[in-house]
Amino acid sequence: MIRYLLSSIIMFCCILSPAQARLILNNGGIVRIDSSAYLVIDNPSPNAITRNTSGHIISEGPLNRVKWNIGTAAGNYIVPFGIGAAEYIPVSFSTAGASGAAGSLTFAVYPVGSWLNSSALPTGVTNFINNYSLDNSAFAVDRFWRIEPTGFTAKPALTNLNFTYRDPEWSVANNAILESNLIAQRYNSTTNEWDDYMPGTVTNTTANTSTVAVLPSAELYTWWTLVDNRYVLPFELSSFSASCNESYVQIKWQTASESNNDYFEVERSADGVRFYVIGQIYAAGNSDIPQDYSLQDNQPLTGKTYYRLKQTDKDGNFSYSSIIVIDCKTTVLTEPVISIYPNPATDVLILDIKGIKGKKKLTIYSVLGQAITNWALLGEQEDIQENITVSALANATYLLRIDVDGEVYQVLKFVKK
Repeated sequence: MIRYLLSSIIMFCCILSPAQARLILNNGGIVRIDSSAYLVIDNPSPNAITRNTSGHIISEGPLNRVKWNIGTAAGNYIVPFGIGAAEYIPVSFSTAGASGAAGSLTFAVYPVGSWLNSSALPTGVTNFINNYSLDNSAFAVDRFWRIEPTGFTAKPALTNLNFTYRDPEWSVANNAILESNLIAQRYNSTTNEWDDYMPGTVTNTTANTSTVAVLPSAELYTWWTLVDNRYVLPFELSSFSASCNESYVQIKWQTASESNNDYFEVERSADGVRFYVIGQIYAAGNSDIPQDYSLQDNQPLTGKTYYRLKQTDKDGNFSYSSIIVIDCKTTVLTEPVISIYPNPATDVLILDIKGIKGKKKLTIYSVLGQAITNWALLGEQEDIQENITVSALANATYLLRIDVDGEVYQVLKFVKK
């Protein structure tokens, strides 16, 4: 057992520190982990790390890790992270249902160092784009959390998973976060997606905490962040479109497959910021074939209108689609359609636009939100077919953004192979 007393600072800076059966922080004791070291707690008891009055563990780096060998134990755990002499930013949770005596959870917390999260992504995280298909850094707390399960036969389920953040990490000048909107998102390292699962989150703006009530074992992955739910790291649909008619707007979407899907809500906004539910459609639930949905907005707004989908699964977790924009100042007789093919593409990607009048600009982005090239299409006619040469692009996934009259109209994903 190691005790750390008032004003003492213990620094771990080797490759692997000796395992500790118990760590007790007394009256301001500080443990600092540096240089990609492990602090190993080889005791599954929740009180194997005990904080008396004050004190904390300083990580502040993705590889400055606390590895807690909890095995199959169930209980209420606190990892007492902190910053400097007195700032306390713990991670806490409860565990249940794990199997495998060699199982452990490894923790780290670290700040981005600026508002630009995409400049300091954890190793293995390949993208940080939001539901506008742009860099999401301005709408994410400037911190990442590591909660890495290893050695389990079956990972534990977590409840009351609590993240503590700092005020400057959401309020820095270049951020544009509404603090009460913060929700947790985790990165799926198997599919390289943020968007396949989004747990329900309650944020306490007084305590600076965001809490996930229930996290199933299958959804426990390594990297986490907190984002403004207006600009989430998005889920994908096969298609999502809206078209103007004489007295209503027709909204259509298609899913490629579904798992545990409960229902969709269509949300509408006049400014792209404040959204209101205008209708609900129950989902197929579980499906491995495409499913088509539609809803009519029978009281459409005049002029530019923003629509998005909120998808909720049967566990109460939800995620948002990208936002589409439509302007119904005049009756549109032809349903707007934008399609790309072949996808994947090798040499040429064909963009087919029908029923969309106005000046059009195309931009190709990497999945990190970095603009690679852009150009304007000649003419303002409604129907255009553009051959896009992609042979010089590296084999990867890209985003094609279509702007009409200076506004984002649609973003499509394509693969170059």
